[in-house]
Amino acid sequence: MEKTLGQLADEGAPLSLAFNLVATLCEKRGWIPIGFRRIELANGVVVTVNGTKDERPDEIGFSIPPFHASVIVSGWPGGIFTMFGGTLIGGVEDRLISALQAAVESAMSDPAIVKPLKPRPVIGSAT
Repeated sequence: MEKTLGQLADEGAPLSLAFNLVATLCEKRGWIPIGFRRIELANGVVVTVNGTKDERPDEIGFSIPPFHASVIVSGWPGGIFTMFGGTLIGGVEDRLISALQAAVESAMSDPAIVKPLKPRPVIGSAT
C-alpha cells in the first residue's frame, strides 16, 4: 500500500524542507491535488512539480519523474528533488528555500488565497 505525504510525516520520516514548502504552498493556494504544476517564485526561481504517475517534461525539456520537482533558475536547470531530498547546483538550495518561504508567507497572509483546511484523521488513532 502506498503511503501519503501526511502518513510519512506522521511516522517521522525525514521530509525535505523544499518539498514540504512546495506542498504547503500548494495546499494554501488550494492546488490540491497538485497534479503537474509550474510555480513561479521570486528571484527568477521556477519550480515544476510532477504529482502524477507519468514522467513529464518541464518548460526547458527536462524530464521530471513522477512525484519529483525540477528547479529552474533564471532560465537554467537548477536541479531536481523529491520529498526525501535531491540534487541542486551550488547556491540554488538557499535561493529556492528563501523563495518558497516567502511564497508560503505571502499565501498565508492573503485571506483571498488561504483556504480552510479540511480536518484529516490522525494516522493510528482509534477513530
